[in-house]
Amino acid sequence: EYAQIFRAVRNQFSADLAERLAASAAVANIAGPYIGTVNLYGYTAGVSGSFGLGDEGPSDIVIPGVGSIEAIPGQAGAVNGRAYFGMNLGSLFGAPYDPFHPDEERSPPGYFSLDRIDVYLSGLRLTRSLNNPNGFNGRVRYTIRGEGGQVRYHLATGYNVYGSWLRFLGTSLGFGYYQTNQSIRLTSSELSTLGLVLTEGTNLTWTGQNVGVWTTKVESYPIELRSGVQFMRALNFTIGAGYSRQSGSTDLFFTRFGPLTINSAAASSNDAILSLSFAESAEVPKYLSYLIAGVELDIWAVKVGLEGLITPEDSWGVSGGIRAEF
Repeated sequence: EYAQIFRAVRNQFSADLAERLAASAAVANIAGPYIGTVNLYGYTAGVSGSFGLGDEGPSDIVIPGVGSIEAIPGQAGAVNGRAYFGMNLGSLFGAPYDPFHPDEERSPPGYFSLDRIDVYLSGLRLTRSLNNPNGFNGRVRYTIRGEGGQVRYHLATGYNVYGSWLRFLGTSLGFGYYQTNQSIRLTSSELSTLGLVLTEGTNLTWTGQNVGVWTTKVESYPIELRSGVQFMRALNFTIGAGYSRQSGSTDLFFTRFGPLTINSAAASSNDAILSLSFAESAEVPKYLSYLIAGVELDIWAVKVGLEGLITPEDSWGVSGGIRAEF
């Protein structure tokens, strides 16, 4: 019966969980570098965090000839973060062209002008240990290392549609590279329970501790088109679409150990000790297409924003950041 339980958990849960973790990590890697603007006309620097979430897995595991394990938590997610710096290359050689305050002596930049090119660099090195974070009863230790960059070309410059009340922010095409190496270890400090229902109707309670470790390496090469508008010089709205090629994988190890309690009308007793461990590996999706939408509060030089990303595979990501533009 143990072999049947192991095969059922692997075929119906653990292999699928590793694939969904890999997909979530890929989405978080793409969403990680918060851009927050369409075209840049100076310099910007800030920090951002992102979260990727895959579709929810099965809640019950059916074990042929034995029974089922009920209410298995199966949501997969991944987190990421970046500090970043961006600049318009025209800023290196004096004041760049500002389409919202045009200089009568300067014409709009030509197609080969450096004023049309923005460059972003980002990276993060972080190791932290947390006790009982966000309702999880236990210890979490994670290490994130990431770096990357993006070059964006102004396909269309912005302009004032209705004075400073309504502005078109332009359209840009970006090419990027982002890499993330991540390791997370979770150790529960309290016992949790899972219900097992045998085919003959006997109910069992599996009380145990969980230890999970997963490591992920993702490399993404996104191509992205974005455009947007600004209202009242205070709200920037961005929309866009992208396509990314990925490489990398997620390795997952999980173990659970604890007693099985037989629950019956007559009595309850500890009948056995059940230990279950598995290791899985899954490749990240090789290609991802996605749509993005964002909003940013523009308070003079400080901007606070939020962007959402969704893929046709029902994976989605959210990134938020705060930046300064000067």
